[in-house]
Amino acid sequence: MSLHLHCFSGVSEAERTRFDYWNTGIARGNPDPDCVSRTPLLPPVPLRSVSLQHDPETTVELLRLDVAPAHQEAIQAALLAHQRRLVAVAVQGRIVSVVFVAGGMAGSGIPVYITDKAAASELESDLKILLGSGG
Repeated sequence: MSLHLHCFSGVSEAERTRFDYWNTGIARGNPDPDCVSRTPLLPPVPLRSVSLQHDPETTVELLRLDVAPAHQEAIQAALLAHQRRLVAVAVQGRIVSVVFVAGGMAGSGIPVYITDKAAASELESDLKILLGSGG
């Protein structure tokens, strides 16, 4: 998993690259591929697990991208250093979310809120297969 500053948050022309979204439901009408910084905010960290929570009272699905505790401090520092900016969360060079950073992370990973249920389920399945934990 890697974190990249989104181009809307002031990425120089020389530092720009484009990443595809994981699927069209995740893109939510954003340009695909989307513009992000070539250099991640910190070295990529391995995903430990993913979990999807369905909330029957809202239209939002919560996918949690969990990382090992040893990486949490670095992720927290990167997020806190980029407050009030857009950051793309990517797995293997594909965007799973673009978030407006308004704080650090809570718990052991990055929360990804997805309004498209089918896209959320597809992403969870794909990432579990990628992690070798089935789909």
